[in-house]
Amino acid sequence: MAQMPLVPIPNAVGLADQRLNLLPADGYQLIEQANQAFQADQILRAGDRLNQLLYQFGDHLVPLPDHTEGEFKSFVSVIDFVNAWVAHSQRPDVFTPVSKARQFASLKQGIEPALHLSRQFPGVWSDPNWNLALSDHLLESNDVIGARWLLERYQAEPVVGVGNTFTGRWQLSAERSVLDSHKRLARQALLEILEQRQPQALRKLKEIEASAGQNSFSLGGVDGDLHELLLGFYQQHLGGKEPAIAFTPPAIQELSQHRVVSESVRWTLSLEDLLHGRGVDQRLELHPVVDEGRLFINTLNGVLAVQVDTGAPLFGDGDEAFWLFQSGGDQVADWYDSEIPYWGVAKPDLDVEGDLLAVRQGDPALTHHLSVEAGQIEGNSIAVLDLSEQGRILDGFPLVLPPAEEDSYQVFATAPRIVGENLLVGIRENQAFQCRHYLACYDLAGGVQKWRCYLGSARPIANRTITDLMAAELTILGTQAIVSTNTGLLASVDFSGHLDWVCSYPRSYHQIESASLEEKTVRSSQVQFNRDNMTLVVTPADSKFVFSVDIRSGLLNSSIERPLHANTASAQLPDGTLILLGHELLQYQQGEFQENELAGWTPLAAFSICGDRLFFLDANNGLIEAGLDVTQQLKSLKRSDLPVAAGYQLQVLDQTIILFDGKMVRAVDARPMSSTSEQ
Repeated sequence: MAQMPLVPIPNAVGLADQRLNLLPADGYQLIEQANQAFQADQILRAGDRLNQLLYQFGDHLVPLPDHTEGEFKSFVSVIDFVNAWVAHSQRPDVFTPVSKARQFASLKQGIEPALHLSRQFPGVWSDPNWNLALSDHLLESNDVIGARWLLERYQAEPVVGVGNTFTGRWQLSAERSVLDSHKRLARQALLEILEQRQPQALRKLKEIEASAGQNSFSLGGVDGDLHELLLGFYQQHLGGKEPAIAFTPPAIQELSQHRVVSESVRWTLSLEDLLHGRGVDQRLELHPVVDEGRLFINTLNGVLAVQVDTGAPLFGDGDEAFWLFQSGGDQVADWYDSEIPYWGVAKPDLDVEGDLLAVRQGDPALTHHLSVEAGQIEGNSIAVLDLSEQGRILDGFPLVLPPAEEDSYQVFATAPRIVGENLLVGIRENQAFQCRHYLACYDLAGGVQKWRCYLGSARPIANRTITDLMAAELTILGTQAIVSTNTGLLASVDFSGHLDWVCSYPRSYHQIESASLEEKTVRSSQVQFNRDNMTLVVTPADSKFVFSVDIRSGLLNSSIERPLHANTASAQLPDGTLILLGHELLQYQQGEFQENELAGWTPLAAFSICGDRLFFLDANNGLIEAGLDVTQQLKSLKRSDLPVAAGYQLQVLDQTIILFDGKMVRAVDARPMSSTSEQ
């Protein structure tokens, strides 16, 4: 008699506010039939039932055990359950194997076809080296986050719960060989070195030293002992004259990296002048984006483009030349109304990848407000511009959604993100009693939709609370798109359009009258990747909790309650150090967020990350520079006076500081201190 195979737990109840694509009774019946066949040693019959399950319900979800008394619920794809079923049964032959040639051919075409092959033929995941091949492919493509993500799957086995239930958690296989362990450790060490994470790299090197033995490996075309090869690689990237295993990370090079802030402003740009005085009666929470010496501002019906060095238009001369793109006949549309409270908190974003710029345009009310009548919809679209041709709109763009119907309308609900040859964007369909969330993928060559993935639905709360005025957020991490719907749902979708998991979390509401919303500062949801425990740290706009979830399953890892959650933001240093900034400053250390009494920090201070430094504005119009000391604790290092009133947005670049106060953009020189000037 074979061992008992995996079973999913029954569908959850009590999700009145969330409507998910859960596995129906027919799907559970197919799983039961597969398990019965497996126990009877009828492997081909078991494989047939699992194939039917994938064919009919591959885009459905199964619930995971709930350990939070109903506050957080997680659901994973049927495909992930089937992968766990095969790994637990230790019978990869339940599926017809896919040839190495076919695997190699798909991987050669890119990560998207390789992921699609994995979803189409689950037998691929049964190959123990497939995740390793995917990870190596991403590492060669310089996608270190994606490489980490897929390396975590290598030699992993599911954690089985009571009654052989699928828990959604995975662990390293106890039966892995020494060679498998070395393959994993070597790649982990490489990732730590490439991301300049010295303490973590040293720990991996010590693990390898203790277990490597005399196995021969190849690295960079050089053959030899694994430990010695990695020591050389460590020295090459992180320095040190002593043997690398004894090399201790030095203290922060304070003097050589301090900034010398100029006493004068290099240039200014008045938005009031460019917008002809319309709609600027209140502070505009626009979000300047800087990329390779170019500054862009999305005004929701146009894009301003500026040279960072000079403050001049990116292309051409004169005020009109600042407009890289205008989505309407006027610089400001008719709906640009200073009396509308949600205009000032729209925080429109854009995405720049190389010479392509993607931007969402249109009335902000459509993506922040759930009670807008369909007849009031104006201008919601996605444009992609080619900066190598002075902002030419790509063929097939701008994208627009179908016309509004009497009882529903669709809007682009997130800023777009450029991923390779594709564009990803969140879509929300507003209906009378629910809003339905999707992630869509469009081909940049022509703007044709390649796929649309349904994430789930939520019950709207009209315009009663401040959280309902926030648009959804889309974060790209490795091969995954993480969608924060801001309606109590967090979802992960891979680049092939497959929904991996959904986490449902408790929503919290500010009891604020709509008339006073314009006086409030609102933030968007943010997602950061914690490399140390392979979790996503989420600061949602619609919940009093800041929480972390497992990257593979969306299961809750930890949570803390932040009553003033609407004013909490997150940031991450290049080495992966996580920081929460709001009414207090918290640093993630030893598996939890801990308070940090950072000198000069004031509640809700504007901040910016540049290199390995955190910069923020203090209460006296000063710029404070902070970094990690030898104990990895964030410390204030230097304070500089600014030549102008700082405002509420800050961006620190290699040699420039960008300040924005809602009316005026200002640039100030802030060059690294040279060795000569230090002395």
